[in-house]
Amino acid sequence: MKQMIHGERYEIKDVYIGKEKKLKTRVVLYKLTEEQLKKRSEKCEKNSKKKGIEKSENTIELLGISIYITNIKGDVLGAEQVHEFYSLRWQIELIFKTWKSIFHIQVVKPVKIERFQCQLYGKLILLLVSSAVIFKMRALVLENKELEASEMKVSEIVHEYIDRLYFELIKFPNETFNTLKLVFKNVVE
Repeated sequence: MKQMIHGERYEIKDVYIGKEKKLKTRVVLYKLTEEQLKKRSEKCEKNSKKKGIEKSENTIELLGISIYITNIKGDVLGAEQVHEFYSLRWQIELIFKTWKSIFHIQVVKPVKIERFQCQLYGKLILLLVSSAVIFKMRALVLENKELEASEMKVSEIVHEYIDRLYFELIKFPNETFNTLKLVFKNVVE
């Protein structure tokens, strides 16, 4: 890692992992750019202060590198694409985490298939409306207040108001704007 320059990738092919059943993988090391390292270090320092712990020299040194283990073949996903691919994949993981922890999409009662399908479609519509509001609120906060709002925080706030927004969209569309302003106010606070 010390010999790598910022932004450089190094690939180790044919790495076998697993205790009993060996799985053939690739390991891609990516040394962060100086800007990426600065962001990661600031975030680490903030989390350390918040939790009241001190990071070891080894941990601080390892902040500068990302290690990816993948079984996707090199001709399908090159080493230079792995970091970008996994960054996108992480965003998808965060969306599913939000859906599960805040919107409880995984909660299903045993019912007939027709009722299940109705519940599923209803949840998907709810998620679609919620996601549109979450995305727009985060963009507005960044644009108007120059703040980056946490997706989880905004999701929790939108979840508090989503029944009201959904009802207003159907029955009283003119009232929706006032509720959206209230959501924005809560996101900014």
